[in-house]
Amino acid sequence: MIDVYNAILVATITVVDSGKVLLVKRKKTGFMDGYYATPGGHVDPKETIKGAAVRELREETGLVIKEEDLELFHILQDENIAPKNYISFRFLVRRWSGTPKLCEPDKSEDVGFFDIKNPPNLSPYVKLDLEVMKNPGVTFSRAEKGEFYKNS
Repeated sequence: MIDVYNAILVATITVVDSGKVLLVKRKKTGFMDGYYATPGGHVDPKETIKGAAVRELREETGLVIKEEDLELFHILQDENIAPKNYISFRFLVRRWSGTPKLCEPDKSEDVGFFDIKNPPNLSPYVKLDLEVMKNPGVTFSRAEKGEFYKNS
């Protein structure tokens, strides 16, 4: 059973530029290792969701953004690791400063912009993001236990 009263908040950041998307190849995290994903992570205590997005992007890639540049495009209730209940706020960013670099070599092995139409080995979460980004407004979906792991 999912514990809806103890949700873990997550912020992810999809940075796009001229038909390319910023991706990080995960390693040694215990979650989606070997897949390319968008930067993101848990919201720390006393931190806002947007504040977490700004921090995570800087920590993982060195890119700097402002909270006002974050466009919420999707909310995902993720029950894949039940009984944990992750609520993920997924942001789109089109404006930043800096050049992406590998800032956490213990957690990732590659970072850069990749063709959005022909990306490398994407995590199922990023596949979902790239699909729902096409919809207007903010969308919501629920991933039930095992849904993202059937074909991975």
